[in-house]
Amino acid sequence: KVQLEHYLIQLESELIQLLAERSSAYTGAEIRNIVKESATEAFANGHPRLVSSDRLLTLLDLKPPQFRHDTEELEALRKWAASGGAEFAAPSDSLNTPQVTSDSNSLREVSWY
Repeated sequence: KVQLEHYLIQLESELIQLLAERSSAYTGAEIRNIVKESATEAFANGHPRLVSSDRLLTLLDLKPPQFRHDTEELEALRKWAASGGAEFAAPSDSLNTPQVTSDSNSLREVSWY
């Protein structure tokens, strides 16, 4: 509702409720981008205050929430790593605690032992 009001879009409360239910997994920024895209299209078509609720629902279907994409990407990365595709950048015997030394000029050197 806040994002709709930002663009001076007025819809019936039933449509606002439907949009709220369909967009519950989206961030505020994602909803704002969808509303902005719909408002921009309406303006380009010569009807700046006539944003279609059907278009808003279509855009929600076309643009899934980012967390779903991130979750799928992370799961694919985990499967790849578990399949043996990932290797340590350094040998496992060198993965010990670093030793930090500093000289009188406040420069620090880190050595791995």
